[in-house]
Amino acid sequence: MQARCVRAGIARLAAEAALLALSVALALITFTPLGSYVLGGMSRVQAAAGHPMLDVVGINPEKPPPTGLGVTWCGSESEPGLWIFVMNLGPGDLGDVAGWCPSQGNPPNEDAWLVVIDNSSGRYSVKPCAVVAWFDETERYISDDCFYNSLSEGEIWLLYVRGAAQNPTSQFSIEVYGPESTSVKYLHRPG
Repeated sequence: MQARCVRAGIARLAAEAALLALSVALALITFTPLGSYVLGGMSRVQAAAGHPMLDVVGINPEKPPPTGLGVTWCGSESEPGLWIFVMNLGPGDLGDVAGWCPSQGNPPNEDAWLVVIDNSSGRYSVKPCAVVAWFDETERYISDDCFYNSLSEGEIWLLYVRGAAQNPTSQFSIEVYGPESTSVKYLHRPG
């Protein structure tokens, strides 16, 4: 009878020790730089597993909306907004990136993208009002192809965020969340 009580006490002690170790590990991951290291490792594992990754290859913090697309839902052509250029680093294509057809006047797929801006006035979330394929510095886009809805590996797309113009001489950061759980962070430093 006594042997059973000792074993039950040891099992309880082992369970409490395991819970304590788990709690300490969770606290370390949550409240120390170790957490960003672990999460960074997880994103590297995702990349190795074939999950597409995004990169912000440039921004224009205060430019009017794209013209010639019929994107009337983006508001005034003179109101500046935030231009974000995202590139698919691969591997593979990223589907359901726009979900709209400019020639038919449909707005973009609002569930596909989210932009979080963190500047001196605070942190806020906004949705782009235009998501278009970007070709070159002469501002050419795909404007009439209603079926061009995939961000291919190596391709650059423009996200235009109405009313979110930023002061180009101030520091701010943006986080872009896209389809298929993709995300990227970008820090703008003046100069």
